[in-house]
Amino acid sequence: MKSPKVVLVDDEVEVCEILNISLTARGYDVAMAHNGEDGLKLIERVKPAVAVLDIQMPRVNGYELIIQLHKMPALSGMKIIVMTSLAGNGATSDKNWAENIGVDAFLPKPFPPSDLADCISRVLSGD
Repeated sequence: MKSPKVVLVDDEVEVCEILNISLTARGYDVAMAHNGEDGLKLIERVKPAVAVLDIQMPRVNGYELIIQLHKMPALSGMKIIVMTSLAGNGATSDKNWAENIGVDAFLPKPFPPSDLADCISRVLSGD
């Protein structure tokens, strides 16, 4: 069976690297981008099973990226996981916003890398 493709889009390079190591060890085929604009191009090219997106990013933020992804029929089966480091009411409003536009999961940062792998496994299995 082919490894599920995952695209990580986060402007924090170190976070991407750590998550990449963890996800690769769990059998995922990972590609990374460090801003929303490059993330959109990468997602269009790779057509991953799952896109993991940060909210606060340069060029195109996570909100704008999700809106653009939802407009692409070729990506209609792709799962979207949102992660953000906003604290307090900002994180709550981000979670509510993400749920309202139909993302598949929401992870507040910081989280252990294994939590993302577990989350991806859940969304891919439909749990």
